[in-house]
Amino acid sequence: MRISRRFRNRFLTWLAVIAFGAVAGYAYAQLAYKAEIANIPTGGLRAAITGSMIAGSTTGFEIFMMLGRFGNWLKRLPFVLGTLLRIGIHTGLVVTCLIVTRIAWAMNDGKSPVDEFIASNWLQDLLYSFVIIAGVFFVMQMRLAVGGRTLLNVVLGKYRRPIREERLFLLVDLLGSTALAAKLGDERFHSYVSNFFFDVDQPIVEAGGEIYSYVGDAVFATWPLRDRRHNARAVDAVVSMRALIDERAPKYEERFGVAPRFRAVLHGGPVVAGECGSSRRQITYLGDVLNTTARLEALAKDLRVENLISDEMLKRIALPDGVTIRDLAQHRLKGVAEPIRAWSLELRTSSMDEFAAPGEHASQVAAQ
Repeated sequence: MRISRRFRNRFLTWLAVIAFGAVAGYAYAQLAYKAEIANIPTGGLRAAITGSMIAGSTTGFEIFMMLGRFGNWLKRLPFVLGTLLRIGIHTGLVVTCLIVTRIAWAMNDGKSPVDEFIASNWLQDLLYSFVIIAGVFFVMQMRLAVGGRTLLNVVLGKYRRPIREERLFLLVDLLGSTALAAKLGDERFHSYVSNFFFDVDQPIVEAGGEIYSYVGDAVFATWPLRDRRHNARAVDAVVSMRALIDERAPKYEERFGVAPRFRAVLHGGPVVAGECGSSRRQITYLGDVLNTTARLEALAKDLRVENLISDEMLKRIALPDGVTIRDLAQHRLKGVAEPIRAWSLELRTSSMDEFAAPGEHASQVAAQ
């Protein structure tokens, strides 16, 4: 169900970009070749088809390939090499589309394909395509540098002044980091953490979340708080990242000798958001919600629970199929005024079975 929903969203995005490409191709032809296409009854249509093919192929690569295994491999390459390969792929797609469409139009008109490759027009089309690709890549790299939402909001000026909003936070924390760092050494441990961050990033982004910050060996992700079905995407992300880490466990064990284990904590509520920084812009959130989320992570550690959610957040989430809950009772958290009731999210995939048998912690907490 989750996979089909993600595919549907990608597919609809792809169709929207194809439509935009058709409009852009038609507009470009009107500006650059108005005199030429005036003599061709289907000139505007041909330009629109060419634009949609270029947009469809390049965007299809980004949506379906870059978010898959090939994209993961490409993103792990050194930045310069990965970027050059990516640009080369897009250039090849654009050139192929231009060649195919020109040959098709020539054959349809009973002309020689060679006649379609007029030097000035050909170079002009390539130059225009390269400019568009360069612009797209610039935006993409800026999104990677500061985050997609941050980039958009900085451009729009939404957070120039602090505003209040409600947000859901997910804290993902690696287990056993101190011992593992001593075993692997600083360099290999950094590579281990970097690989883990890379892997959990994709489920979060695909579930509509964004990475707020990396703190040591922990990841803070966030979503805007909306209706119960929308808020459930955060739980979807936890389920997906656990399944992904389980799938890639053999590779971790082969390279580092151990697969990652982690805790996931969900909490949310009102925060104050605003722009901070000068040389590097960032959207910063302030409020008790963040402190409480960190305290809940410490509680999850004490209770040896792998997935913990606050009672307040649970009331605002429609749990996905296959996810059940277990009451962990109320607890007083350091620095938090009121006691907070916590729940364990029981998933079908579990990486902490060795910690306790199902129901063990529930009986312990009930006895407190």
